[in-house]
Amino acid sequence: MNEPNLIKKKGFMDKVIEKQKSILVVAVVGLIVLFTGASYSMLTNFDAPSNLLSFEKDGLQMTVSQSGLIEMNKKVPEKDENGLINAAPIVLALTNTGEDTIMRFDVRIIQDETKNTTLSEEYIKYSISTDFGVSYSKPMLLKESVDTIYSGYNIIKDKSKTIYLKLWLDENAKDEALDKNYYGKVQVDLYKDSEIPYASDTIIKTLGNDKGVVAVNEKGEEGLDKDTVREYRYSGNNVDNYVKFNNEIWRIIGVFNINNNKHLKLVRNEILKEEVLPDTYVINENTYQMKKKNSNPSYVYWNNLQDKVDNKWENSGLSYYLNTEVDNGNHMGYLGSLSNEARSMIMETKYYLGQIYLDEKTNVKDTYQLERTGKSTWIGRIGLMYPSDALYSLDKSYWNTSIKEINMKIKNTSWIYESMKDTKNLQSWLLGTDGDELLNLDVSFDVSSTSTVSVSGVRPSLYLNSNVLIIRGSGTLDNPYILSL
Repeated sequence: MNEPNLIKKKGFMDKVIEKQKSILVVAVVGLIVLFTGASYSMLTNFDAPSNLLSFEKDGLQMTVSQSGLIEMNKKVPEKDENGLINAAPIVLALTNTGEDTIMRFDVRIIQDETKNTTLSEEYIKYSISTDFGVSYSKPMLLKESVDTIYSGYNIIKDKSKTIYLKLWLDENAKDEALDKNYYGKVQVDLYKDSEIPYASDTIIKTLGNDKGVVAVNEKGEEGLDKDTVREYRYSGNNVDNYVKFNNEIWRIIGVFNINNNKHLKLVRNEILKEEVLPDTYVINENTYQMKKKNSNPSYVYWNNLQDKVDNKWENSGLSYYLNTEVDNGNHMGYLGSLSNEARSMIMETKYYLGQIYLDEKTNVKDTYQLERTGKSTWIGRIGLMYPSDALYSLDKSYWNTSIKEINMKIKNTSWIYESMKDTKNLQSWLLGTDGDELLNLDVSFDVSSTSTVSVSGVRPSLYLNSNVLIIRGSGTLDNPYILSL
């Protein structure tokens, strides 16, 4: 006869012990989840532990510290904006470990032939960042890159370049791309002696290729073969001068000779928005009024120091704001708001502050000489467009036209006027004066004088260092030039 099962009644201590066991189990499970979650986060952030690659050619040496494997396993298609967010970055730290300067290096992604790749490169999108993941390049198909995802130049001994790489499956991928795998690896080609395609040379080479570049001779007219070229400018309304700068769209005004070096001059494609402009700006214990009450919030004063206004640029609130890097506790200066890479490209140089006489005798090409008449100059990094920059954007056939005779037909030949219409730029300040008054490019594309109590929009303009490169792009809005150092 089987004995009955005895059920022992739980006492108080039994319940306490069980409760403690339950708490212990929950705590252990929590630690496991926390640990595995952190581990998963660390691994998925880079996909794999770091590994070191070495490359050598013609005595040059470079190592690449790679934070993750270049693998895509059964990914699903994504829109570019989602891919840029969801894809974990693969960090490539490239260091010159040799004695000689590497004049150029090309970073390529090639298929790893030791593994079974089933996903075609025509379905893989990629984007790179050279500012530690702050901003990423325009997404491209890996197949269209012809293997090269980045070209760098002039890297000296022990110096490094860091690249963030993101990969995802293109949203237009077809059924044959699903449930497939891609295995790639990094290849770096090194060059010891290679002609460096500086940005200025790249632009000059487009002369005569219907890109809108026109050579300007010493008389301020279109240069002929026998003429000495003073500068190169973009002229007309059909120009390919879009450039990505500070992760924004800017425009190339032209190529200018400064101290026997060639420099690109840029202007922002639209005026600064109200959210980046301060109401007041404090510097050197002075408070400058920037915005005007009951006025366009994207417009600012040129120089309003405690209700005292004048037309001096060199000590103006606007010039201080544009050229200050630090946050003074009141507002970050515009220069300081730019990316590190963008700031490193900007040249400090002389700007001319001559007077322009807005009368019937002044034609387009005269404005260039008038700007440089007199001794008034300023040394800085960020300025504004000259009147001549705006007027030389007209078709070259109108450069001898009096500024008082520029009608709507003529205005419509200007790429700057086109940009004003496209982006609702409204008016903007110009660098220079007309007597005691200031100069302004108004909504009708007229260079006009205005009083010092007026406010206007701000389109920053600047010169790039001569060693800046154009590494890709065609200058169109959809495919702007990409700059690098």
